[in-house]
Amino acid sequence: IDNNIDVLKIEPGYIELENMNYGFIGGCSGMLDEKTIAFNGELKNHPQHEEIYSFCKNHRVDVIELKKGPLVDIGSIIMV
Repeated sequence: IDNNIDVLKIEPGYIELENMNYGFIGGCSGMLDEKTIAFNGELKNHPQHEEIYSFCKNHRVDVIELKKGPLVDIGSIIMV
């Protein structure tokens, strides 16, 4: 924010991480290319899902959900 970068702050929680209280949005997602982000789970399970979808749309990024069910932190999704 201080550097004029558009950010979306989200509530902690709502992302599963084994043996922890919650995981991180970066751990359950990753950019597949410049215009596509993938999530390990369904965004509808996060209370700010509409804001997250809008943020992605505003930045012309398509959302792909890789599986049904809760968002799960798997350490990140990295394209090689």
